[in-house]
Amino acid sequence: MNQHPIIISSDDEGDGYEGISFVGSSRGIVRAAAPIIVDDDSEDEQVRPIDLDALLASDPDVVPIVTRVDIKGKGKAAAGPSRSIMLDEIDHLLRSTSPGVRAVSKPAAEVKLASTRREVMPSDQGKKRRMDPERESLSKEDKEALKAQEKKDKQLAKDAAKAAKEAERSYQKKLTEVNRLRTSKNDTVREIHLYLSWDLESPSSPIAGALPEIRTRVSDNFSQIHFLHEEASPVPGVIRFKRHVQARWDSAAKRWLPLDVTRWEWENTVVVIVTAEEIVDKIAAGGGLLSGWASDVRLALGLVASDHIIVMIKGLQKYYAKTKSLANREFTAAARAGLDGAGSAHLAPGARVPKETIERELVKLQVGEGCFLVHVEKTEDIEDWVFNLAADIAIRPYKLLAKSHLNFAPQDGIKKGATPGDAFELMLQEVQGITPSAAAGIAAEHSSFNELMEAFEAAERRGDAEEMLQDCEIRNLRNGVANGRRLNKALAKRVYHVFRGQDSLALA
Repeated sequence: MNQHPIIISSDDEGDGYEGISFVGSSRGIVRAAAPIIVDDDSEDEQVRPIDLDALLASDPDVVPIVTRVDIKGKGKAAAGPSRSIMLDEIDHLLRSTSPGVRAVSKPAAEVKLASTRREVMPSDQGKKRRMDPERESLSKEDKEALKAQEKKDKQLAKDAAKAAKEAERSYQKKLTEVNRLRTSKNDTVREIHLYLSWDLESPSSPIAGALPEIRTRVSDNFSQIHFLHEEASPVPGVIRFKRHVQARWDSAAKRWLPLDVTRWEWENTVVVIVTAEEIVDKIAAGGGLLSGWASDVRLALGLVASDHIIVMIKGLQKYYAKTKSLANREFTAAARAGLDGAGSAHLAPGARVPKETIERELVKLQVGEGCFLVHVEKTEDIEDWVFNLAADIAIRPYKLLAKSHLNFAPQDGIKKGATPGDAFELMLQEVQGITPSAAAGIAAEHSSFNELMEAFEAAERRGDAEEMLQDCEIRNLRNGVANGRRLNKALAKRVYHVFRGQDSLALA
């Protein structure tokens, strides 16, 4: 009766068949029958039967009852509870199939098993041998060092990938922020800082009363005011603006690209604050002193021809009123004395410069030197103008880009009306010069577009279509002040040509 070899596979490490133990075999047979395989590993894997001819041919009587070889030397040959149960079952099979089985000592079985494994296993798997303790200790140290280095390299690679991912996320966040649509001045004022000359901080400066409110408005919009030293501001009464540049415009991609290193740049707009008395004194001196003063300001500040100078004149209207009052007083005094005060064409010593002369010199300043003029009278006017100029300068690049793409489109998108009457008024407001109040006045006379067209047709038959809307009432001005004036003839004619005109170039 043939007896099957029994193979126990305890491959806990997944390293091949190093944990295989053999139990049982037939006597006196040329070739062993198909083995019985017992796998106590929990993993679902197939154990390859191993040919035991070499072991049986060398000693056919050798039948190991329970042989467990610790090939790795890791002390894992001890059988656990489940393995003990399997071994008991195997002993039961052996006793029931082959009564004449003798036991062989463990060293002999180990020698036979090692010899068999060298014959049946590939050369690369057979190279694993049991080493002496010294060599094994050195090998463990090397392995531990290698594992530590690999772990370190993996951690470095992981950290590098994480850093790259965070950098990309940060760049995308900056890219989104710099390309955010900016339509409000309050959102862009924070990019501008105001630099004032040293003399504007004194209590006698033209903006001394307005400075606290200007500082509050600027700080509320996350900006700041700085005062320049006397060496850095050779011209008194100067306000300059410096922008915090965080991105550059890519004309090819049509978007802003964030800069790695931000920088501060001077804006090409300078505000010079002067009083009306200073302007009048320069005009009274003659010889083109006012134009020469503007040239000196441009030279002292290092400005080029493309830079803008805004001259803010304080109290000029007050000067005109005082001049008129003095002229009336002098005329009254001359009339009482029986003298003709209107016969002299020359200014007497100490006489005030007339309004016509001042206006003529200011026009020369605008045309000859390219200066812009701003007239302020009250402290509130100075507060509004300084802050609004800073806000306009801050939003200017974004407005220019918006106009360069779709200059014909409205800035705030398409306006919508809730009712047909609202839509009709919004349509009328698209005509240049027609305010919301004027549109409401026209809609009060002609409530719909169809009714307006019928009225135009009837007026055309009468011959007064261009003047048809001139009597429409405008109840309020742009600033909300009540006003009962009428729509003038020019606006009425413009509305008529927009809706009924045949010239396509009239609106260009």
